[in-house]
Amino acid sequence: MISSRSCSNRLLALLPLVLLLLAAGCARLPVEAVRPSGPLVAVYPMEDLSGADAPLAAMRSGITERLRQSGVRIMDEADLRRFMEQQRIRYTGGLDLETSAAFKAKAGVDAVLIMSLEYYSDVSPPKVSLVARLVATGEKPEILWMDSVGMAGDDAPGILGIGIVEDPSVLWNRALDYLSGSLLRKLAGEETPPSSWEGRFRPKEAYRFMELDPKRRYSVAVLPFFNESERTYAGEIMVLHVVKQLVSSKAFSVLEPGVIRGKMLAMRIIMQNGISLPAADLLANNLETDFILTGRVFEYRDLPSGSGKPRVDFSLQLLERSSKMVIWATKSRNTGDDGVFFYDWRRVSTANALTEGMMRAFLGVMVEDTAQVKMTPPRMSPEELERILMSP
Repeated sequence: MISSRSCSNRLLALLPLVLLLLAAGCARLPVEAVRPSGPLVAVYPMEDLSGADAPLAAMRSGITERLRQSGVRIMDEADLRRFMEQQRIRYTGGLDLETSAAFKAKAGVDAVLIMSLEYYSDVSPPKVSLVARLVATGEKPEILWMDSVGMAGDDAPGILGIGIVEDPSVLWNRALDYLSGSLLRKLAGEETPPSSWEGRFRPKEAYRFMELDPKRRYSVAVLPFFNESERTYAGEIMVLHVVKQLVSSKAFSVLEPGVIRGKMLAMRIIMQNGISLPAADLLANNLETDFILTGRVFEYRDLPSGSGKPRVDFSLQLLERSSKMVIWATKSRNTGDDGVFFYDWRRVSTANALTEGMMRAFLGVMVEDTAQVKMTPPRMSPEELERILMSP
């Protein structure tokens, strides 16, 4: 289990030079202003979970240049390509144990930036959603930072629509500005206060079998979600959002998803109708985490602007490794116009932002607001729980 102090120490040791950003307001600096130095960061090719014809290379180049101009030493593109060929790396959505160790030992890379494009639409007004995380290399890959952003060109139309963004490149550059600024502030040692959660996103059903110790920091592995929606990659997207919220919490130490994927491949665990409890137990014992979290996605709808509102429907189960019991279970379902009563005030335009709100509410209920959650008797069978939570 990784302590919060060790995580902070690794962040501070990773990039001390970014203190300059405090004076610069995290704005992009001229290339000559800061000389790249310090630890080496590799920027993985962007994982495409959108299924759209998106400018992936331009987005990756954009955030790489922002980091380089701010003083981050980036691994040379040719060296990264050569390393990936030598190690036969094809999957860029995570970092497994073998690849993490090789990055450190053979390439001298200290951290890998992993980015996933969740959604992209260039239909005016455009939409873009991105998820990114920085993972330390070595024998035990550790998530140092993680954030996401979902933007639509009509998020802030203003008077007479003067605030509407119609150029997709303007929008995704704003998204990159947000992510790079968030990462650099974290590396500079700034702690972002946890975002409050809204009651409109509270889970529709929530059951608990035991209390969590508020003084303890639990380790958790988030397993792949079973996707029953029409949206391709909805399961992978949901895992990223769950991991992001757990990473932001002081109550949990989260295992890098790439490690879990590597273990599942090595153990030949195949998910057909969701992971079985025996397989989950076997995996949990191998990973040696306190909890494993899994679930199902029933709906994950994100449409071009003007084509409909986002809609997200999923269920979660938290299983304890020692007792082999489900200790928490929730069901959430929301649309982008929930709680909107005055024109479009508080309207949510992207499934990314909607899911973030729902995940914050789930974590808030589990950690902060347990008094109002139903205490379920342990005699409830897994089949009964399945009927309650796994039906759309």
